[in-house]
Amino acid sequence: FLTKSSHSIRKVVGRFDLGVCNHCHVDGQSLLSELQAIGGEGELTSGQLANRVRLILDRQPEFVNHTKLLHRLAKTPTSGNMWHADHATPVRAGGGLATLENL
Repeated sequence: FLTKSSHSIRKVVGRFDLGVCNHCHVDGQSLLSELQAIGGEGELTSGQLANRVRLILDRQPEFVNHTKLLHRLAKTPTSGNMWHADHATPVRAGGGLATLENL
């Protein structure tokens, strides 16, 4: 069983799948690095923010339907904003165990 910390779960799953989403097949680790390279540290210009949004939409067009998440990721590209681990079998269907096979 994994701990209930989302950070710990992301670390374990990240080592297992090498940062590639099993659902959409986007290389999240690579995208995260590219986003962080745009603008560096400090306040972003509107152009840098727009470049991040374009990069995200180029890689994963479905984000157009999730504008709040899109802008949060563009503004603050961190692993916590990049992706979330979820149960492969929903908890309500008996998938409550936090094993690597069920994430």
